[in-house]
Amino acid sequence: MKLKIAVPTSDKISISENFMTPEFFKIITVGCGKIMEESFVQNKYLETFKNNRRECINGIMDLLKDCNYLLSINCNEEVIKYFKDRKIIMVPTSEKIVSNAVFFFISEMAQKESDTCCCP
Repeated sequence: MKLKIAVPTSDKISISENFMTPEFFKIITVGCGKIMEESFVQNKYLETFKNNRRECINGIMDLLKDCNYLLSINCNEEVIKYFKDRKIIMVPTSEKIVSNAVFFFISEMAQKESDTCCCP
């Protein structure tokens, strides 16, 4: 099973404090417990955040519509529910570095699936 994970970042290394204001989202495709593909999507809704947060969130939802998870440092309950209703699960992380957060997330997912999934 392949999953897509999004991580907000402005410098392509560290996780942005606010998921609505990063320059980019790193998109990681994971399958069988390992990274299969990585890319960056520019956040074209960055300026919208200043004037209309709801429009910004809707725009980000459109950017991330193919993702299953969004790793974020700061998540409030209202936004978590909003994303979950649209089939994107926000996962809080205390990690500051994108690669570390993704590694720990993949490790946790692999641990949970190890009893039910056999990957070739």
